[in-house]
Amino acid sequence: MATANALASVGGILYLVCAGWVLLFRPSFMGMMNSWAHGLNLGALPPKTPDLGTIVVGFLSFTVVAWLTGYAFAMFYNYFLSKK
Repeated sequence: MATANALASVGGILYLVCAGWVLLFRPSFMGMMNSWAHGLNLGALPPKTPDLGTIVVGFLSFTVVAWLTGYAFAMFYNYFLSKK
């Protein structure tokens, strides 16, 4: 449970930092994402500034997925640890 809570907390914080970055400094954000996308030109996509509703839904869904991932990770970790 602690691993799931920690991953959800870190994921939520990173999501909010990323959303703020997009809202305040879109060009530098797009530059970073282009470098992470292995050569995919994200600048070719039509520009869209996220609204508050999109940010809230994204934050909630990302945090839930991060929590589920942390929980599954801890379950597998504990399983494999007991197999030593």
